[in-house]
This record gives sequence, C-alpha cells and structure tokens, in this order.
Amino acid sequence: MNIGTGKDLEDYKVNGIQIPFHLIDIADAGSEYNVFQFQKDFVETFNDISGRGKLPVLCGGTGLYIEAVLRAYKLINVPVNDPLRKELEYLSMKELESRLKTYRKLHNTTDITIRKRLIRAIEIEEYYLEHPEEDQPFPNSGLLFWEL
Repeated sequence: MNIGTGKDLEDYKVNGIQIPFHLIDIADAGSEYNVFQFQKDFVETFNDISGRGKLPVLCGGTGLYIEAVLRAYKLINVPVNDPLRKELEYLSMKELESRLKTYRKLHNTTDITIRKRLIRAIEIEEYYLEHPEEDQPFPNSGLLFWEL
C-alpha cells in the first residue's frame, strides 16, 4: 500500500543518509485508527523527539489529522454506547440529524451525510454532556509552523 498511500519512503534518504521518520505504518490496514489516537501518538512522538534535543517536523498525512494538532482540537476517547445506538437505530436520517442539531455544538457538521457517522456524532455529544470533567485541553507542545 506504499504507492496508494503516498508514503514515498525512498524520499527519506538524502545523499544516501536515511532521515528518521515516525508515525508511518503504525496501524494495520483495516484496523480502526482515528484522529483521537493520532493526537495521542503525535504528542508522545513529539515529546520523545524534542526531549532528545531534536526538532520534530510535522508533514504529510491527512489534513484533518494535521489540523487536529495545529489547532489543538480538544478530543477525548469516547467509548461505544450500545444502549444509545440501539435507541437510535430505528430513527430516520432526518430524525437523527434533528437530534444532533439539538446539542449546543455539533461534533462535525459533515457527520450528517452518513448514518454511521451521524449516530457516532450523537454518541460523542451525549458523552460530552455526561462527562464534562473529561473535556481537557490539548497539551501545549510549543509548536512552531510556517504557512507557504
């Protein structure tokens, strides 16, 4: 899958010297990996690299994952809520969308196009309401970045 995912691992060699890279090939194809897990892995990797006196460089990957780091999205690990999913499974897309819109803030407005994502968005909002103490800020990692 190297070609399909654009890893271009040969590009990490400069003048025959291998440039270290991180957070590539950390999940098996088909396994679940999400932006919450990426943030966690990024912070651990960033702290490890900078703790060794090196300058980490964040590049590549999906826009959402990079944005989640640069904009310090506050995310928590929301477990599956089977009783809530059971309650929601018979609602229409329109009913699910209406329910999601009753929350103070939407998890992600693009969640209203796919049933599975819509139910997950409701599940996340319910969790935030029931566990406000877990809403923790993203750690300040002292990131510097340039826009071209």
